[in-house]
Amino acid sequence: MAGWLRLEMIVTGHEIFDEIASLDLGITVLLLDENFTEAISFIDGILGAPNREAPNNVTEIHFSKPLLKNSQQLFLTETSLSYVSTSINRFRGGHRGRLVVHTYLPGVLVNHPQESVLRLIESWKSHIMENETVEFFILPKGAFNPFEKIFKSVVDRVLEISRAGEPEVLNLTVIRSPKPEYQMRNFEYILQGGRPKIRWGEDFLDRMPLAQQDIGEKVRYLVANMPSIKVTAGPNKIPPHLSIRERLIMSQLVGKDLELIMAIFPDKGHEMMEKLVKWNQEGFIDFASSASSLPRQVKRKLSLRTRIFLRFPAALTTFYIARKGLSSYVMPAEGYLMRRKVDEAFYSTLFPEGIPPSLMDLVNIEDFLQDLTTRFVSYNVVKSVGEDPRNRLDMSLAPKVLDTMLRVGYSCAAHVRKVKENAFELSVKECPICKGEKSKSPYCVTLSGAIKGNAVVCFKKPATCVETSCIAMGDEACTFYLEFGELKKDEGTEHPPAEDALALPHSPWWAST
Repeated sequence: MAGWLRLEMIVTGHEIFDEIASLDLGITVLLLDENFTEAISFIDGILGAPNREAPNNVTEIHFSKPLLKNSQQLFLTETSLSYVSTSINRFRGGHRGRLVVHTYLPGVLVNHPQESVLRLIESWKSHIMENETVEFFILPKGAFNPFEKIFKSVVDRVLEISRAGEPEVLNLTVIRSPKPEYQMRNFEYILQGGRPKIRWGEDFLDRMPLAQQDIGEKVRYLVANMPSIKVTAGPNKIPPHLSIRERLIMSQLVGKDLELIMAIFPDKGHEMMEKLVKWNQEGFIDFASSASSLPRQVKRKLSLRTRIFLRFPAALTTFYIARKGLSSYVMPAEGYLMRRKVDEAFYSTLFPEGIPPSLMDLVNIEDFLQDLTTRFVSYNVVKSVGEDPRNRLDMSLAPKVLDTMLRVGYSCAAHVRKVKENAFELSVKECPICKGEKSKSPYCVTLSGAIKGNAVVCFKKPATCVETSCIAMGDEACTFYLEFGELKKDEGTEHPPAEDALALPHSPWWAST
């Protein structure tokens, strides 16, 4: 079931695997397996749906002989990295939207320095995104430990196959996933006629049970009745398998109106609705009637007062927002830094040898927390100054809005410049987060998370934000690269913005289905 905001995906035909792996176009996937052969059998079985010929949109890239039966083949005649890079990039350019399986990686790592191979694959990321391929890299677990550890942080998905207790049962562990409910989950599976059947509930399946189809109907009902529904706590306790992120999101949504939730998560609209329906089915949350605090009709224009202040320097816009009594939303920099140092000391004491894989959520939890918190703060700021938080601002306002957010929230100014269409660079020369700190890697995930959260709520587009230079590393400024993605244009969610801010001629963007 396609979502309003979900990027296009490659569908293998194995419905359970497609749900777990979520193969958005332009991503990389690392598949680990102790003996390599089980990963090959798994991928081959996933691609070889019953009563279907070998798919013509799947290609295996190899050196000596093919390992997959259910794929086309690209044979590399040389092992030099320059030849490998040139050949594969040339192939990508002519095969947009293809699923690619790299089975040659162990051979390359034996013959070349691991650092060189890692740099090569990192250089491919932009080509993979540009050509919208989905690329699997199969690697024997533990055979190349330093490379494996770094590679896990480079790819978009990490899956691992291992033996379970029973002879015929294997485990598929989701180590990295865009769906927190599957993060670090073990899924048992068996092979039947070469086809993996994954345990889903009580049964081993390759298709979703019929009950899954009800989710679409319930989502449509929630959308149609959004102004009159709010989320409440359910009767069941939250189970331990839910990730830290899932728990945090759920805790923030209980008691909130659906319209507010959709305005805060415009980049995950349909995904969030599906999540709410599933949580409701499991008894973690419930739905109740609500009188929305937002008017039924979406306000079509920014007020004259707001438009005037958005044309003033950011310092004056910040003063205008502060006069609205919004300083209570902001944590003083000293208080934040003290809390962060306490957190770091606690984690280092609790995990002296590093955070274990089962708690990998903690690695990026600061970025996630700031993203989540800033979404709610941005919503409240927009509403408090008398504007409609369901609207998206014109992208021409991005430099002023982002600079103002950092001034209001973190008492620091940013120089914001447009570097390309839908991408901006923010430079902070006096960063309160890393002041006096020394680090070998970018330190200010607090700001990158906040920038992303603010940008998504204000401009209603998916976004990514990474810190590219940091004062704590010896750089002159903390620099952040913010890039916006696009919503699906065939789902009725994208509208040209009106002058000075509005994107919606008659109704909220999520009301179009």
